[in-house]
Amino acid sequence: MVGIAGLLVAALTVSGGSTGILGYLLIGISVFAALYEEAWVFDDGNRKLEHRFGLMFFSRKLSLPFDDIAVFRIEGFVRGSLPGSASEAADNEKALAASRPRESGSSEKESIADGVKRKMPIYKKAYVRLICENADGNALVLNTLPANRGGTLRTTGARIAAYCGKQFREG
Repeated sequence: MVGIAGLLVAALTVSGGSTGILGYLLIGISVFAALYEEAWVFDDGNRKLEHRFGLMFFSRKLSLPFDDIAVFRIEGFVRGSLPGSASEAADNEKALAASRPRESGSSEKESIADGVKRKMPIYKKAYVRLICENADGNALVLNTLPANRGGTLRTTGARIAAYCGKQFREG
C-alpha cells in the first residue's frame, strides 16, 4: 500500500496539475491501509499467543498464554445462512466437508467442494475458519478462508496446535 500511495503522489507531482477530492481520498486510503497492522504472533519464549491489530501507532494487543488455550479447531460456516435456523447446521457441515481433502481417484469436477457450490444458492458462500478456544470456552478466530481452500487452513491449524502442544480437531 505504501507503493500505491507513492505512485499516486508521484503521478500528482509529475503531472503538475492538482488532483481532485478523489485523488486525495485515494492517497489517504492508501496511507491508512499501509499503516494498518494485524498479526498473530506465537511467542515460544514467553509461551503466549499475541494478536496485534489496528493502526501501527495506535494498535491494540491481546495476549493469551499457551496454558490457557484448550484446543485449536476448524469449523465450517456459510455466509448467508440464518443463525439458529434448522438449515444452518447442515450448511455449516457442508462447508466443513467441502474443505476436506478429496478421496483418491475422484476428479476435480467430482469433488465435494464442487458439489457444495452447485447445491447452495448464489447468496450463500461456504467458508472455514480456524479457531483458538481457551479454557473458559471463549473463541478467537485466527483465520477465515473459502471452503475450497480449507485444506491449507487445516494444515496450518494442525501445525499451530502441534507447535503450542495442544489438540487440533474439526467441528
